[in-house]
Amino acid sequence: MFSELIGIAMSFRYKKEIAGNSYIVRPKIPVTLFCGEKRIDVEALLDSGADKLFLPKGIADFLGVDYLKEDKTKGVGGEIKVGVTRLGLIIGNDHESYILANIPAIVPLNEKDDSFLLIGRSPFFDEFDILFKQRLNRVILTKAAMRRN
Repeated sequence: MFSELIGIAMSFRYKKEIAGNSYIVRPKIPVTLFCGEKRIDVEALLDSGADKLFLPKGIADFLGVDYLKEDKTKGVGGEIKVGVTRLGLIIGNDHESYILANIPAIVPLNEKDDSFLLIGRSPFFDEFDILFKQRLNRVILTKAAMRRN
């Protein structure tokens, strides 16, 4: 029999951004991406509608990622050509941090793409219980571990 051992919750405020002539708040969290010795600190949008981590080409180029293969993916803007890669991600706050190594990511191969980093469900949502507190403009992440009773 297994029971769930809950880790420390990490809470992040939504980020306020300009959207046209008004403002919008989004569930963005600070992360560190790494590939080999290169690292970059960025904000990532948690997107429960995305399947994978979507890495902007500029960040992929900076990190020097290798593409395992080329593929196509569909999104709101239609079908695009992407490179498939793997990289590491560190998520944390003042109290706790976690490393997710060798996670899959897709990179748009179109030079004109200036989108932002999206964290999709796989594998991030498998590693954390995620609570979107929309009225409070907060997202709460809890890393859950299993233990034997």
